[in-house]
Amino acid sequence: MEKLKGAVFAILAALLAVTGMFLDADKRSEYAARPVQLKTFTHTSTTSMLGAAMGFRSLAADFMWINVIQYLGDREVPHSELKKHFYPMVQDVAAMDEHFTAVYIVGVPVLKWELLMQEETMAFIGRGMKNNPEYVQLKLYFAALMYAKLNRFKSMVTMLEDVMGREDHPPMLERILANI
Repeated sequence: MEKLKGAVFAILAALLAVTGMFLDADKRSEYAARPVQLKTFTHTSTTSMLGAAMGFRSLAADFMWINVIQYLGDREVPHSELKKHFYPMVQDVAAMDEHFTAVYIVGVPVLKWELLMQEETMAFIGRGMKNNPEYVQLKLYFAALMYAKLNRFKSMVTMLEDVMGREDHPPMLERILANI
């Protein structure tokens, strides 16, 4: 009976792995993940890597995101440690699932205004806009960054006008542009 249980478990595990490979190999989807090398990840758990290897990259990214949020909210972590580890952690999540926009929406303001990491912020939001070109919120963040620190007023207005052309633009954006 024990041998039968072991055989059934082995067959189910093999089926799960093969299913994951087929799901991950579906390159017809616009959201299909690109291949990622293991050396890309610096703060990733073994469980997340195993999930990604079996084709569950989005699920693995969710678990990694939970770790990032817990790390960010831990008041015992010194600011110097947060500054050292936060950027690699959000990079890992973004590498695991390039279309997981929450990592950019939370990561960008933390990098910019909490950790004061200007270059990393611009690189990270650029990566987010490249991987999610239709996600308007990132363009709005980018416009705010250009205006706040870089004093690129014309670039900011151009970006905001581009977002204004979309039907789903925030109504407040009309008022902001009208007052500029």
